[in-house]
Amino acid sequence: MANDETELGMICLISGADYGKGQLRLASPFYCENGDTLPEKLVLHVISGRIWEANFTLGSLYIEGLKSMMCYYGLKPYHMVVLYYVGGAEFNVRFYTPYAVEMKYPTADYDSQSDLICSPLEEEKLCSTYHFNAVHNFVGVYNLLIESEQFVTNKVLSGYACDKIRLSPSVKYIRLCFEDHEWRIRLKWVDGVALFGETWYDFVEAAQVVDGDLIALYKTASRFKFKVSVFDKNTVRDEYLGGAVSVSPSYANFFKVMTSECLAKGELELPRVFKKNYAHTLGEILHIDLGGAYSTKFKYCSVSKKIHGLIHFIGKYDIQDDYVMFFNYLGNSTFALSVYDSQCMNHFRDRLGYLRFEDFMNPPYDTDAVVLSDDTEDVVTEDSAEEMDNSSDVSSEIEEDKEDVVEEEMMSFNVVLKKSHIHQRCHGAVMILYFYIPSLMWHIYRSWARRTEVTLVVGEKQWSVEVMRNKKVCRFGIGWDVFTSQNTLVTGQEILFQFTGNFTFQVTV
Repeated sequence: MANDETELGMICLISGADYGKGQLRLASPFYCENGDTLPEKLVLHVISGRIWEANFTLGSLYIEGLKSMMCYYGLKPYHMVVLYYVGGAEFNVRFYTPYAVEMKYPTADYDSQSDLICSPLEEEKLCSTYHFNAVHNFVGVYNLLIESEQFVTNKVLSGYACDKIRLSPSVKYIRLCFEDHEWRIRLKWVDGVALFGETWYDFVEAAQVVDGDLIALYKTASRFKFKVSVFDKNTVRDEYLGGAVSVSPSYANFFKVMTSECLAKGELELPRVFKKNYAHTLGEILHIDLGGAYSTKFKYCSVSKKIHGLIHFIGKYDIQDDYVMFFNYLGNSTFALSVYDSQCMNHFRDRLGYLRFEDFMNPPYDTDAVVLSDDTEDVVTEDSAEEMDNSSDVSSEIEEDKEDVVEEEMMSFNVVLKKSHIHQRCHGAVMILYFYIPSLMWHIYRSWARRTEVTLVVGEKQWSVEVMRNKKVCRFGIGWDVFTSQNTLVTGQEILFQFTGNFTFQVTV
């Protein structure tokens, strides 16, 4: 997806319930901003050139009437859909598979044999595959290639395979599982190799694997218990969708869901299908186009097949758990990168679709997020606060005096509420609203954890609100919408926050 295409983009991971109804869920912020103006009849343009009609009803977050489209493209639960709002009734659409890569789109004469049926076990299978490719990193331990003779004779694990998954003759069984379903397979040891027992046949039948499929085993918290990701033979052989010719380079675009481990290490693993097709073309430095005039660089290790060196990027652009990063490979070790936040909206663009990189370059309180009272003097900026923390030229006595002055002046701040700060009904949509705590209170929240629960007190009532801190950026998050709603706060209203210690703010409304 080119960055000029993501003027107003959102993502939707198809759930089992939505799949059965042939519908896609719009992101709540998009709905609140545009729901009133969307017509009842929508038009979806797929990159292959096909056009699909859909229905929209004000008061519902869903685009409906998409059963035919889902059948045609073989969409199932845990397929990711990216919607780009063009304007009026028009959307552009892209589809990503549970292998975390963009699908091969069928040619115009492709005759779909798919139906809109997905059993609970198949949904579990797709979920396991999605997590292996899109979420987890470096958890794969071994690949089992399914061959026809394994359906009539015992599946054999060679000595090499047993070493890879750390099996020894003392191990009597292993467990293979998706999300909830599990198969306990007894092992019979003969001359240093392991033969699978009868339960293996139950597994291959239930998992609907066929000759040529590949089963990736990956780690769980329990020893000798492995989750399974199934790669169908057409993907393994690069013949996806029955060999239909793709209208775009195969699997050149992929996505990864950010986890706490990714954020801490600043690295992620390439999805296996992308790795198979394009890893050999990547150099040690990856050039990342963020849109507009903004770009950055990541590093790539050809041995481990990982992208690393993301720590600075993560901190600078406030990347959080569960954010989704979409990489569009442009060739020559260059990617266009889009990031989608926990509300499924483009993290680098505002609700109107404009680039918002300035929000990451400047302190948040300089935007319309927070307005401080005009009677504050001797303002301490983020930079000056950092200088005070690190200076070795000033005596500790003078430093303590400065700290006392700051604490006395900055224990409170005023906020004039904007439209984006307060809870809105949005025709039944649920939104997580927040605003930034001014960095002038850095001396207070700098020791707080990444996620901290604070208490807002109005009169005799209390509300718990989560505060999210990333270095010097701190903001109210989950719980803020409940606070604004129950206090019936309105746009233009001025409220006073006074920090009283022990993670508590006294709020005057």
